[in-house]
Amino acid sequence: MDRGSFDHWLDAADRRHSADTTAERSPEALFGVTRARSEMLCDALGVATLAELAAHPYVLRAQSIHQRAQAIGHDLGPGVAWSQLFADAPLASYQQNPEQFRLDFGPVYYRGRLDGTARVLIVGQDPAPNELIGHRAFVGASGQRIQAFLRRIGMTHDYLMVNTFIYPVFGQFNGRLRQLSREGDILDYRNRMFDYIDANNPIDVIIAAGAAAQDAVARWQGSVNHIVHNIAHPSARDPDLVADTWNAALLAIRDNLTPQTGAQLDDSLFGSPMTDEDYEPIPRYDLPFGMPEWHGVGSHASRGRLSSGHTDHTRIIWEST
Repeated sequence: MDRGSFDHWLDAADRRHSADTTAERSPEALFGVTRARSEMLCDALGVATLAELAAHPYVLRAQSIHQRAQAIGHDLGPGVAWSQLFADAPLASYQQNPEQFRLDFGPVYYRGRLDGTARVLIVGQDPAPNELIGHRAFVGASGQRIQAFLRRIGMTHDYLMVNTFIYPVFGQFNGRLRQLSREGDILDYRNRMFDYIDANNPIDVIIAAGAAAQDAVARWQGSVNHIVHNIAHPSARDPDLVADTWNAALLAIRDNLTPQTGAQLDDSLFGSPMTDEDYEPIPRYDLPFGMPEWHGVGSHASRGRLSSGHTDHTRIIWEST
């Protein structure tokens, strides 16, 4: 990899090395860092290399605090550790089942905080056209209902959302889909991701939205250590079921969860059917850089299936309003 542009950051003796080699050097390799200061830094943080310094929890936390203080209006995306975990996803196990998953636009991994500040974990199954375009979970109409739920419990920032499957699905959670969720690489990877989230975030509450998510959380051994609330999926066709399960969870969570600092409390409940007050635009800091202002507000797409010979394709019909 060409990394000559690093040279002006480094002492002369450490220039012209590969990034891999440079990352294993001590902080003394940085231009302007003396050996004495490098030793003090390494002793204070318990690190020996630039790679260890960059990945140190204190450094990552300082970066997160600074970024939030600057009110950066977009999601910065996964860091090194999360990128490595996402790269381990068993894409082949999905691609071997084209009748079950919509594969055309790639996987959708998450929405929310990857910086270790998530207190609420939401598990669902929602990669639809809005999510596929933005490559973030729960950003369409269902996600905007979830956002209104979070507002009502005083969590406008400190949450993380993941899906049962990282690809959109064809049909309901039964038969072959249920089998795939409960076995092999897909189950193992999802539980590994749950373990990583649990180990690196102060999770207070887990919310499982829909049958697929509820089954997924129940099959994760770590769930026994958490309060789990099962709610109907926001797109469920029975509005009374949605309102009843959501309001029951709201009331229970409010009694046991301290809202995040600065959150304006909303003690209202959801109606049946939901109204405009039961939708909340997706915060810009949850979306990648460069997304148009109307993305995450309303729903702009429908999807269908086109058959071409022996190959089926997903079609997205997008309408900007």
